[in-house]
Amino acid sequence: MQDLTEFLDEASSPGEFAVFLLHWLFPELFDHCKLGEQDSCYGDGGKQELDPQRLQIIRNYTEVYFPHMQEEAWLQECTQRINDKLQGLGLDPGSKGEPPKR
Repeated sequence: MQDLTEFLDEASSPGEFAVFLLHWLFPELFDHCKLGEQDSCYGDGGKQELDPQRLQIIRNYTEVYFPHMQEEAWLQECTQRINDKLQGLGLDPGSKGEPPKR
């Protein structure tokens, strides 16, 4: 895994940086079972809420490196990007947005 400062240099947005931190702090969501597809930042849509302490760490790091990230910007850019990433875990790699076939 990349060093935090290396990725920060490559991150094009606070949302991209937050998704990197998601991988770093919640590695269990990205294992072969794709557990993350059952989660969202704050438990939206009947999904399981991410651990608030680790989510706060993501927010704290993001705000340190992107100081303009206040409440509304965090919700619009970072949590949306994280939730999109988690939702995308349930898709087959070549499915072009289609849910996995059962």
